[in-house]
Amino acid sequence: MDASQSKLPWAAHTIDELKLSLDVFADKSQLVRTQGDGFVTFIHSHDPARIVVWAGAGQTLPKWRERLSSRGKVTLDAETTVQVCGAPAHEQVARVPKAPSATGLVTSGDGSVGHITQAFPATVHVAVGFSVAGKPVVMSWIIPADKRDAYAGDEARFFASVHCL
Repeated sequence: MDASQSKLPWAAHTIDELKLSLDVFADKSQLVRTQGDGFVTFIHSHDPARIVVWAGAGQTLPKWRERLSSRGKVTLDAETTVQVCGAPAHEQVARVPKAPSATGLVTSGDGSVGHITQAFPATVHVAVGFSVAGKPVVMSWIIPADKRDAYAGDEARFFASVHCL
């Protein structure tokens, strides 16, 4: 994968509390940060991809696999060793099968009721687990399975952009 072949708009971002810099999608207004009990999550989407960073208590590759297990029959590749911030880290790829679409009711501004349907395509999740600033971190790149090859440069760019400060 060649990071110079990226298609999506990117911008540098710093997560101060982790002393970590990485590239996120250029429209930072869509960057969502949530706080849990001892951990923090950053989620950022730009069609067709999504990046997620979990950091803090219990945020490990086994926890990531546990979260994915709710999605049905997930296929996991073997963990491989990679480098993040000059230290060993672990990468794992998961393939999540297509799930049935979900339909729900929505109310419009005039009070009428309509339907909304959400599809859940097969996806590939690439996760890297490591520690930074004394905290466990898992970063994930999520892309529809049929688009992974076309966005391989963006996947490479995202993971290559990670630097410890």
